[in-house]
Amino acid sequence: MQRKLAVLLALGIVAGSLTVSAPPAHAALAGGVKCHASLGLFPGAGSVTCSGIVVGAQVKVTTAPPGATTQVCVPSCPFVASGAYNEPCVPGVPAPPPLGFFQGTFTVGGVPSGGIDWTRVGLTALVLPKGSGTTAGAAVFLPALPTGQCPPGTALPLEADVVGVAVGT
Repeated sequence: MQRKLAVLLALGIVAGSLTVSAPPAHAALAGGVKCHASLGLFPGAGSVTCSGIVVGAQVKVTTAPPGATTQVCVPSCPFVASGAYNEPCVPGVPAPPPLGFFQGTFTVGGVPSGGIDWTRVGLTALVLPKGSGTTAGAAVFLPALPTGQCPPGTALPLEADVVGVAVGT
């Protein structure tokens, strides 16, 4: 029940991973995202893809030369984010890393839609704008247990859900 509640709350939070790219594309959005990721090692660093859905969002992608495609994700559209993660161990902290980082890009309904740049503190991620436009959001990182531990050498593969919200122009 707690995990379902956390997923619903977080669904209100991962679109925060949705940000706007510099030209040639610009996206406007407001909504929630839920996706699932498989990290090769946690703690550690590598490439990851998070696949899921955008719910209740309107995403307008403008391309150069000027033209526009608007996708209204009600009830939902496919969402895929891909990029690099870094979950570094902190010396003297024997638990999973308290900080984590992700940078990448995302698509909505198969259309390249922007960039993602986030910093995770504990289970909450602050999602920062990247490129042109203004987008802000927050996300919740919901790892399946057990997680790998610090120091390095005790890392494990990790399955996680990411849920969030974002608003932007």
